[in-house]
Amino acid sequence: MLLTAVTSFLFSTVYAQIILVGWHCFDGLVSSSAADESIPGVAGTIEGGFEETVGRNINNNTYGNSHLSITPGATDRGVLLNTFSNPNARLIIKITNNSGSDITIDSILFDVQLVFSSKQGNTSDQIRVAHLSGSSDLRDTFSGRDLTSSATTGILYIPEGDFTVYQFNIVTAHMADNTLSNGETAAFRIEAVDSNGLAGPGFGLKLDNIGVVSVSVPKTGKE
Repeated sequence: MLLTAVTSFLFSTVYAQIILVGWHCFDGLVSSSAADESIPGVAGTIEGGFEETVGRNINNNTYGNSHLSITPGATDRGVLLNTFSNPNARLIIKITNNSGSDITIDSILFDVQLVFSSKQGNTSDQIRVAHLSGSSDLRDTFSGRDLTSSATTGILYIPEGDFTVYQFNIVTAHMADNTLSNGETAAFRIEAVDSNGLAGPGFGLKLDNIGVVSVSVPKTGKE
């Protein structure tokens, strides 16, 4: 009985949340920033936004709304999104799996903080998280490509004039396929959305500590 229990323990596989790719320092280039950390065989890039600078970082110790910690770099930058043009408002995340095994894309973590908002009245500034099916090997079956958040849709609301740091965990559980096979690429977009369109009064926000999470990778040691 004891031998069986010990053998089962030694050869069992433990799965836990792990960061596949993460960004918390950035390289200052909105054209394309490689991930600051990644697991072997998995690569990630981020592109877009208005700027990546030191003044746009958010000094948290975790990726989004999670326990997954960050090791600060020598220079910590963040991304500024604003709604004055589509390139300024959109951040594209791409993850490529060359690990030799299947992995799941289970959630996207990030921190966000409003920088400015010129709206008037009782309104909210919007953040939309979408799956880019045209650039991705994953599949979705829902309208508008918006991912479901902890609330209802993939549109997140920050009250006008609220400069609190918000931490988000956007899950992919309702997608038709969130398994990234070897050699495949997944693509997502985080976007600042003015409900009045590009001609609206506009707003800007910081985005930092972005992580793509899997629970399908074997995990050993301390989480």
